[in-house]
Amino acid sequence: MLGIDDIRSGLKGAVGLLRGDASAMRHFDVSFEGFWKSFFAILVILPVILLYIHGEWETLALADTRSGDPMDVPQSYGAFVLKRFVVTLVDWLAYPLIILAMARPLGIEQKVVPYIVAQNWSTIIVSAVVAVPGIMFGFGLMPGTIAGMMTLALFALAMRYFYMVARIAIGAPTGLAIGLVAFNAVSSLFLSQLAVKLL
Repeated sequence: MLGIDDIRSGLKGAVGLLRGDASAMRHFDVSFEGFWKSFFAILVILPVILLYIHGEWETLALADTRSGDPMDVPQSYGAFVLKRFVVTLVDWLAYPLIILAMARPLGIEQKVVPYIVAQNWSTIIVSAVVAVPGIMFGFGLMPGTIAGMMTLALFALAMRYFYMVARIAIGAPTGLAIGLVAFNAVSSLFLSQLAVKLL
């Protein structure tokens, strides 16, 4: 389980990568234990995730949506929260595990563990920041248009950040780094939608 020192080091490394500091990789625990611990980093932003899910519930419940979309409000608040949280977990786990499986064909097997550890901790920062407009909109603190524009802008910055993570953690050439970022975005969208339809 994560300790305070693990969280402090992981976030310090992630912030360093955000600044483009290659030496920030030294803050990550890339041991076998550190690799698996990085997957529990999602617990750091659990309150943010729950706030975002609650904001979605408030928005959909207020609109009394009846479009037939599987993302609509289910019969109970508890079922809605559980469904959204499972989708979040699928999104959280899928990309790093796929990349781990594809490491040899991609020629990154020697750097895949540091990359996934760095990616997981960096995703914590991205998830927390990108969620802010959605939370504010869900609680009626920001108009939908502005929240949408902010989310798109933050998403673009997040893709730039993940590009830097790939470049630094793997030493990936530009083409591979762009490919990894694009695959991350597309797989996240596809798998999240698939999970929603299956749940």
